[in-house]
Amino acid sequence: MKTENNLKQDWMKKAILFTGLYHLIAGLSMLIYPSFYLPFIDNSPSSTILAGISGIFILTIGLAYILCSKNPIKNWIVSLIGITGNASIALFCITSYLLGTIQITHIIPLVLTCIAISIPFAYILWSAYQNHYINDEKLVQIFSQEDVYTLDMFDASNGMDLLEMSEKWPTMVVFLRHFGCTFCRESLSDLAKVRNKVEISGTKIVLVHMIDEDTATDILKEYKLNDIPQVSDPEGILYKRFNLKRGGIRELFGLPVLLRGFKAGVIDKHGIGKEQGDVFQMPGIFILKNGQVLKKYLHARVSDRPDYENLAC
Repeated sequence: MKTENNLKQDWMKKAILFTGLYHLIAGLSMLIYPSFYLPFIDNSPSSTILAGISGIFILTIGLAYILCSKNPIKNWIVSLIGITGNASIALFCITSYLLGTIQITHIIPLVLTCIAISIPFAYILWSAYQNHYINDEKLVQIFSQEDVYTLDMFDASNGMDLLEMSEKWPTMVVFLRHFGCTFCRESLSDLAKVRNKVEISGTKIVLVHMIDEDTATDILKEYKLNDIPQVSDPEGILYKRFNLKRGGIRELFGLPVLLRGFKAGVIDKHGIGKEQGDVFQMPGIFILKNGQVLKKYLHARVSDRPDYENLAC
């Protein structure tokens, strides 16, 4: 018996397949009889050539939909292209009508078709968005088992594992997002300023990131933090071990985040770079001693700015 999730998958597959077949038929009709499908064009050579190019393009899009219909969520980028293309076509038609170049009777069927086709695309995009968080939640449940994934499994660049370090000193484990992130750069700048005070208190700092160690070291040199122990965790296992999840729209792109991003990136000149890690990953800070968490700072938003010196006290 099919589950609700399987039924949704079947519905999405059929919707993408139908959309692909529709585009194939529309592309062929535009090639064979362009004035039937686009009654507002004239019979001039330029219009005929334009209709032919459009027909070939629509045929190609239809073929892409059909090929991607086997796994709509995995191939969500096709739905994004589809909904963007339909929005562009609808906007073009409405603009042309307002300029008086196309009659309202010509654009209504096309605009309604674009809207109808965009509905399953929007649902697929939403399902793909949710799917990332469902999978992330499952992985967090697996890797957050402290008795299975113990701290001695995670080695730092200084040759010691996290358990060993926490047994020797109070250890501040700083989980970074990705090095292209404005707030990640701001965090590194803040750490560089208070590093001496933190270390004088007896606390050792460890940085956790999701890129290779050599690349991270080159970046950390800019902040004079390249000698701080680091843990390269490209699969995000250690993040999930500490129950750090992926952020949602509010945590990543809310208005307070955007405003803080402008201040940190433009006014404070931290800038922004290419993605080097998981852009959806939430950061966090944990103070460890003898393998136990003494303190922690969990970001409500990626733009939160922790007080490292106070955490180390």
